[in-house]
Amino acid sequence: MPLDGNSTNTVKNGLEAIVSYSLQAMQDVGKYVCEEPGSGEYTADPDFAFPNTGVDLALRVIGALESEDPMVVTIVGTDQDDAALEGTATIGGQVSRGQAYEVVPETPGKRFKTISSVTATNGEAGDGFEIVKLPDSDSWNELCFIENVELNEGTTTRPVYCRFEVDHNKRARGENTLTMAVKHTNHLNGLPRIKDRDVTLRLAFHDDGQAGATETWIIAKARVSTPLSVPEEDDATVRGEGNFGKYAVFS
Repeated sequence: MPLDGNSTNTVKNGLEAIVSYSLQAMQDVGKYVCEEPGSGEYTADPDFAFPNTGVDLALRVIGALESEDPMVVTIVGTDQDDAALEGTATIGGQVSRGQAYEVVPETPGKRFKTISSVTATNGEAGDGFEIVKLPDSDSWNELCFIENVELNEGTTTRPVYCRFEVDHNKRARGENTLTMAVKHTNHLNGLPRIKDRDVTLRLAFHDDGQAGATETWIIAKARVSTPLSVPEEDDATVRGEGNFGKYAVFS
C-alpha cells in the first residue's frame, strides 16, 4: 500500500495512531530548486552514497509552495541492475512545508542506484523539494502502550513592522520539542530502548482501526530522555522529553 494518496477528512484520535521507531536515519539524497515554471536545478547531497542494492526514494517539500498547479516530478537514473530507470511523483499545488510523496518507479520493485537528472513541471521561482531515503520497511519497531505524543515546533514566524503595522512576516527557527508518554514495562523495551540516541519515529493513523494508514508522519533525528513516573495507585509511565529534526508527512 503506498504511503501517500490515502488521506481522509475524518478526525484522528490516539487509539488510531500507531507509533514506531527505526534506528536507521531518514537520509538526504539531494535537492531540487525551481528557478522558473518548469525549470530548476538539482543538487546531489555530497554525503549520500547509493548502495549497490539501490534505494526507494521519496520527496519532501522544503517550504510552502507558491505554485497553484501540481508539480509533476520525473527522476531519471539507473536501477540496482544498472539498467535505465525512471520514477515519478506529483506534488500538490500550494502544499505546506513537510508534505511528502513516494517516488514511483516505472518498473515495480526496481530501486534507484544512481540519479542522472531531476525535472519538474510548473512551480514558481524558489519552490523546491528534497529527495530523501526513508528507513527500510523492515527496520520499524512498534512502541506499544502509548498514552500521548506531542510535536511542537514552537513559534516559527516573526512579524516585521513598518512603524506600528506588520509589513511582512519572516520564518523563524522553532525549537522542535517532542514529548511522549508510554506505559513502562522494562528497561529493554519502549522508550528506554531508544533513550539518548537519534532515531526516526513513524506516526501512522489508521481511521477506525482499519488495516491501512490514511496519514503517516516520519520524524527525523528524534532524541528523548526518559524520566520515570511511578504513581502509588496507577501504572508506571515513562515520559519521553526531547527534540526532533524535521518531518515528512504522507497523506
